[in-house]
Amino acid sequence: MKRAIDALAVRVLLISRAAATRLFCAALLGFTLPLPLRAAEFKFTQIDYPTAQATEALGINEQGAIVGVFADNDTAHGFVWRNGKFQTIDPPGSVLTFARSINARVEIVGFYFDANFTQRGFYYYNGQFRTIVVPNSTENDATGINDLGVISGEYVDLNGIEHGYVLQGGIFKTIDVPQSLSTDIWNVANDGAFAGDYSDESTVHGFMSPNLGVFIPLDFPGAAATAGRDINETKQVVGRWDDYNVPLDIVCSTQCHGFLWERGEFHSIDAPGANSTVALGINDAGRIVGRFIDSSGGDHGFIAVRCSVSGCL
Repeated sequence: MKRAIDALAVRVLLISRAAATRLFCAALLGFTLPLPLRAAEFKFTQIDYPTAQATEALGINEQGAIVGVFADNDTAHGFVWRNGKFQTIDPPGSVLTFARSINARVEIVGFYFDANFTQRGFYYYNGQFRTIVVPNSTENDATGINDLGVISGEYVDLNGIEHGYVLQGGIFKTIDVPQSLSTDIWNVANDGAFAGDYSDESTVHGFMSPNLGVFIPLDFPGAAATAGRDINETKQVVGRWDDYNVPLDIVCSTQCHGFLWERGEFHSIDAPGANSTVALGINDAGRIVGRFIDSSGGDHGFIAVRCSVSGCL
């Protein structure tokens, strides 16, 4: 199966993120005032699930445990990697699973598709699964869980509009960036800050929110589109930016780059020799995970650490 995860990702995007995807692929220059851009050096380690046709690393906790997704000949499965060992994560009745985030207690959230290809979020802890269903939604996912057990994600309402949400103490709270067409909340830090992306009539923008009601746009300078994917306790944000000078495609095989944003500055993240790179998770130590597509079209996970003249993290 050629680049299985990419093929499955197309279906996910078409069903649950159609509006945002159209904006990504049709984006024109329409970003806010550019923020400073600085180069940063990173050391990459490749991550591949044994015998998998494709692997993506999606989240990392403080102990270095990693969650993600891998593709075999039939479908995609979630996984957790701890202490040098992989474990498959598939909720009962799922036909396609993505394990998206893991906290210090090794609580895991993600999303899956059932036999009717309905998308739902899930929570997994100590071998037990629980489905997350947002009230008055047609579909939803779960993309983040912090060390306090606060879960975040996105849902589509009965009118087909996508909203961000936070689930705490059994109570769902909807979050929308003002004047946006859609909002995604990808993760919430332990102090309540969160990161994600939103769409308007021109493109998709990343954002960081230090507290509810304050939204700081994150637009990589010169990018066609930008999307935040994770945030840590030091307010470092990682995500993807799309190169305006490269033909855009729905599966991000050529035009995508990762980014790290900290203290108002962007750093681009590109795996050596890769056609495309996306940064998807970061822990408090600054270790970053994500996916890259190599020159042969192979999809791999990675963990990256910052390096300087004094060494790497």
